[in-house]
Amino acid sequence: MDLEKARAAALAAKLGSIRGEIESSRQSRNSGAPHTAPENSGQGLVLWGAWVEREARRVLELQRAAQETDRALATQLRKLQEANRNVKVLEDLKEAQHARWRADFNRELESAASESHLARLYAKKRG
Repeated sequence: MDLEKARAAALAAKLGSIRGEIESSRQSRNSGAPHTAPENSGQGLVLWGAWVEREARRVLELQRAAQETDRALATQLRKLQEANRNVKVLEDLKEAQHARWRADFNRELESAASESHLARLYAKKRG
């Protein structure tokens, strides 16, 4: 179960990292045009446009990765939930078995005590 928890934590961390990258890219893109030559040459604007397109593609890729990681995390959380249920069932079974063992032990102990008591009474009566 610890392994399932570790996997869920790793996926959550990865998802947080991806979302952080998306936000960083958006902030970078929205911060304005890069500083180019004072005359803002045509080449500078072309480079800026290419950079914006690359960042847009990168954000789309990151969003896809975030969706995939989110689905993987949801699957992992379901596995963790199932593992928790299984552990609870096993604990309940163990507790029930222990309760049965205690009841059997107590019956045997009481039976032995009764036999011992009857044997003492019979011995007193005879003797």
